[in-house]
Amino acid sequence: MFSLSSFHGVSLLDRCARGRVVAAVAAAWLVPLGVLPSALGAQKRPQTASESRTGAVVIDGFLNDEAWTVAQPATGFVQREPREGLPATEETEFRVLHDQRGIFFAIRALDSEPERLVRDLYGRDVAALRGRNQFWGQDDAVTLILDTFQDGRSAYYFSVNPNASMTDALILDEGQILNFDWQGVWEAAAQVDEQGWTAEIFIPWTTLRFPNQAEVGFGLNVQRFVRRKTEESYWSPIGLDQDLWRISMAGDLTGLQPPGMARALEAKPFVTVSHKEGPSFPDQGFDFQPGLDVKVGVTESLTADFTWNTDFAQVEVDEQQVNLTRFALFFPEKREFFLENAGLFEVGVENFAQLFFSRRIGLGADGSPVPIQGGGRLSGRVPGGFEVGALGIRTSGQDDVPGVNHSVLRLRRKILERSTAGVILTHLHQGDGGADNRVVAFDMDLNPWRQLGLNGYVANSFTEGDSPGENWSTGGILHWNQDAFGIRVVFMDHQENFRPGLGFLPRPGVRHYQPGARVAFRPGSGPIRRILFRSLNDLITDRSWNLESRNVMMHTIWTLNSDDQITLQYNGRFEDLEQSFAIHPSVTIRPGQYHFNSTFLRFTASERRRVSGTARYERGNFWSGERQAVEVRGAFRFNNHLAVGPRVEWNDVQLAEGDFTTTLSGVRLDFSPTNRITFNAFVQYNDAMDRFTTNLRLDIIHRPGSDLFLVYNDGRDISLDGWPVDDRQHILKVTYLMRR
Repeated sequence: MFSLSSFHGVSLLDRCARGRVVAAVAAAWLVPLGVLPSALGAQKRPQTASESRTGAVVIDGFLNDEAWTVAQPATGFVQREPREGLPATEETEFRVLHDQRGIFFAIRALDSEPERLVRDLYGRDVAALRGRNQFWGQDDAVTLILDTFQDGRSAYYFSVNPNASMTDALILDEGQILNFDWQGVWEAAAQVDEQGWTAEIFIPWTTLRFPNQAEVGFGLNVQRFVRRKTEESYWSPIGLDQDLWRISMAGDLTGLQPPGMARALEAKPFVTVSHKEGPSFPDQGFDFQPGLDVKVGVTESLTADFTWNTDFAQVEVDEQQVNLTRFALFFPEKREFFLENAGLFEVGVENFAQLFFSRRIGLGADGSPVPIQGGGRLSGRVPGGFEVGALGIRTSGQDDVPGVNHSVLRLRRKILERSTAGVILTHLHQGDGGADNRVVAFDMDLNPWRQLGLNGYVANSFTEGDSPGENWSTGGILHWNQDAFGIRVVFMDHQENFRPGLGFLPRPGVRHYQPGARVAFRPGSGPIRRILFRSLNDLITDRSWNLESRNVMMHTIWTLNSDDQITLQYNGRFEDLEQSFAIHPSVTIRPGQYHFNSTFLRFTASERRRVSGTARYERGNFWSGERQAVEVRGAFRFNNHLAVGPRVEWNDVQLAEGDFTTTLSGVRLDFSPTNRITFNAFVQYNDAMDRFTTNLRLDIIHRPGSDLFLVYNDGRDISLDGWPVDDRQHILKVTYLMRR
């Protein structure tokens, strides 16, 4: 086998910047082909065993229980950032025990400067990672990844910081879907001492799904993050060409002996007392609503969930957006019932075309809630390597609008080592003359190599009353991902009559293609850690291949060793507008062809600081005129319990059809006196919607999985004198989890 190092000129080239560029690009292509070894080289999966607990373990963060002395420590953490493949600069070890109730983890995170630990956060789920390419939060932390079925695709995520702030999530399809709104029942405690910090974690068997065997093994990886150094290390090494979500690279946890699998049974009754007032609520006054959520284990890996008189009063309100396009905006799902196993029902191209989008259920077109009478869901694994899902929800009728039945069936099977294929059927039955809608789709997610992936779907819809034909859709993503190089091609083709009644499709009847590529370099010294260049061409045509929209985007991102980022981006756009649309209540864009471009500069300050945030300035042509925009988001952490996050977005638009400005501002306050008490305040001002809203939310976890919520919502119409109340709610909700 030859290597670039066998050429005498390489060592000379490596002394200059051009040599590093050549080496990086060559490595990007040759490493996956086996020509060049990666920085980590061939890695054997590490293994550790769990011991059966023989003594008491108190979850207090102190590792002084005698039971821990029988457990063997696992060590040998390796860096991913900033020096791939080198031993971690701060040592970490962990031990594992289990008993009839669940699994115990003890973690010792040594630190040479414990007084410099970054540990600002208190509260539950305050360190959630929202992006697929975001691998750490703003604090020092230790994270467990548990692949309970050892399928190399899906896992549970449990993370704790030195304050014992807990964050959990479900990881699906190796990070293609991240569900940080999932709420598991587990315990954690942490302590800081002169050697660093320690943590204890207890995860009940009933929180997990796993094979029904006398002895089981889990895929396991443990991540340690030292925030002041931006150092990310792993027990089972992961290189820069992979990431935290690469479940298939986890190590092995053996020797687990769960109890005989009694069928899981959980019941969560709840009571909601509310008072509504304002013209938006025709039925004003007090309201008392009981409800019930039930979870039943059909098998060890197949679960049935039932909900009656479902209520989501405690869910935080959406962050408002200014829409300067002619298409619908995407808002994520936050409601607990629809989040568990949500990834099983995901088919389509995220944010572009989703064949099932749960926010279609129980929410009107304007975002107002529609009462859910009840429903159920069956999801999990069955023999033969299949995953199954079934969902049925009935929403109540309102005024002259009849009730609606929403049904989804899903079947998916693992093929090859890291790939899946499946089918999904959705049915929207409106009754009383409403148009029924059905969709059937076949999808496949192929991952033949670690860097290469292809996922796509083919779908057909039928909507009652539509003429037959022209009702097909296909789409997918082809991607090659490495740290030094990557390509991504999105392709979609929607015929005129394709309508996913339970899905999200902002632009039907088009062909959509989005090829893009990126290259990145790591200087290896100096203040810059990584320089990335990306180019993307977004093309949308009609069914006859006539160009409707184009956006040529080029940008560069410079990431500093301080974890600050500088982004410079150019957008060159074309729009062929056949119909006029109202971009603002006072301005309508006329039909025609428009060429316009813009440039923006963004600076992002690292979250490890007490004061962090993002500032963005954009200027350029816009439709028939010009636009300049400013967006500022901040985060001010006054202490370990109180943080304030202001946000301002301002647009100044000057067009031939008229001028206008928009201002969207808001302030979010988070106060967590303990990890079981969280108070959030979220105030938003949006002059484009003539709305001023206030959302106050107090969450008291009175026992694991059980909450008391106090919520206040207030919406005002700022277009009228005095900003009168349009809608106001006072809500008390109490939940109580009972589990066998």
